[in-house]
Amino acid sequence: MNDENTREKKELVIGNHKVVVHTYVTGRELRDIESAMMNKLEMSQKDGSQEIVGFKGSMLADRQDRQIKAVVVSVDGKSEKIIDLVLELPAVESEQILDYVKEITEPKKEEAGN
Repeated sequence: MNDENTREKKELVIGNHKVVVHTYVTGRELRDIESAMMNKLEMSQKDGSQEIVGFKGSMLADRQDRQIKAVVVSVDGKSEKIIDLVLELPAVESEQILDYVKEITEPKKEEAGN
């Protein structure tokens, strides 16, 4: 099921830019975001348990890209190359959008239960 057209959205005004964003992510999108991290971890098995022994440097950038793609619908009416649109804004404005994106994609456990 694709709820892209029916999912609740809101408009943020960041600097002189109008940014349309989703108000939540789906479970599938959250799983995709989390897999960006897991796919970059280097794991080792020791004494029957797994432990993280390292991670690839691109892990955080890949995760952030997936977060942006899942939450941001458009910037100034443009929806193509959404990651580039967000990251090419002045850093202060880009960070404001990323703060919202993180708020939506990294819910606190106690909030998720409410």
